[in-house]
Amino acid sequence: MGTIYLIRHGQASFEADDYDQLSALGFQQAIALGQHFAQRKLQPTHIFSGSLKRHQQTAEHCLQAMDQAAQWQELKGLNEYNHQEIIVRHTPRYADAQVMREEMQRQENPWRSFQKFYSQAMLRWMRDEHACDYQEPWAQFRERCLAALDQIYQATQPKQSTLVFSSGGAISAMCQQLLGLDDHHTLQLSWQLVNTGVCQLQCGQQRPRLSVLNEHSHLHQQQEITYR
Repeated sequence: MGTIYLIRHGQASFEADDYDQLSALGFQQAIALGQHFAQRKLQPTHIFSGSLKRHQQTAEHCLQAMDQAAQWQELKGLNEYNHQEIIVRHTPRYADAQVMREEMQRQENPWRSFQKFYSQAMLRWMRDEHACDYQEPWAQFRERCLAALDQIYQATQPKQSTLVFSSGGAISAMCQQLLGLDDHHTLQLSWQLVNTGVCQLQCGQQRPRLSVLNEHSHLHQQQEITYR
């Protein structure tokens, strides 16, 4: 039976001008995961990564810590949804990111206020009645992620191990299919996926089965555990 490891990228640069790169902690998380895999003597047969910088930086540092060549097959189906478009379609004035930052900073709890706003923006995106407002509606995003998972599943033969570097939204969409979740619970799951957390799939004869969800024992300190 083959095994697929779905890996969420390390912490990205949330408040920087370029979100799509790892923070200093994100690099540490990727290295810690690679060391964890090395201790387990994991030898991947296949490696896939999305095309985003945070995916590939996570893959590079994880694989180096495993003493593996930093080589992978790029699979754009593993890329995350466009969070900036989701924000702006819900609140057009937030096309100026500085406006959003200033409004959130005026709240009593800026982080909680942003989380509430972003949840509402995500739910709007996931509703069929708003699908025409987005370049990639939720249903299309979900199908794209599942197509990527099927390609990875087909490549993973018995007794082989496959590493997959992706994002929380894409991994949640895959878990939705595997667990039979509705959209609301899929969104709730996505908020809980830890940076460099691992979901482990066992490849049966007909389809993959989820055996481990959001494993992150390689992060030993509470301050190492992040969700953005």
